[in-house]
Amino acid sequence: MSSPSRLWRTIKYEEVYLHSYGSPREARQNLARYLSFYNHQRPHQALDYRIPAEVYFGPRIDKDRQRNPFMKGEKPTLKTTSFLS
Repeated sequence: MSSPSRLWRTIKYEEVYLHSYGSPREARQNLARYLSFYNHQRPHQALDYRIPAEVYFGPRIDKDRQRNPFMKGEKPTLKTTSFLS
C-alpha cells in the first residue's frame, strides 16, 4: 500500500498542480473526483497494474474497465505532455 506521503505527492502532481481552483468548494469537489478515479480507475504499478478497489474489494464487471487496456494485463506506456505549450 502506498504511504501517505506518496499518495499526497501523486495527488499534487496529477491533480492539484494541474488545476487552478476558484474556491475551496471547487477544490474539495475536484479532489473527491480525483480520489474516486485514483481508487476505482487508475492502475497502480505496485498492485501489478490493478486498481485498488479491485484488489481490496474483489473484481467487478464494469463496461469502462473492460475497454481499459490496463485491466487486460497490458502495461501502460508513459505519455508526457508539455505543460508549457
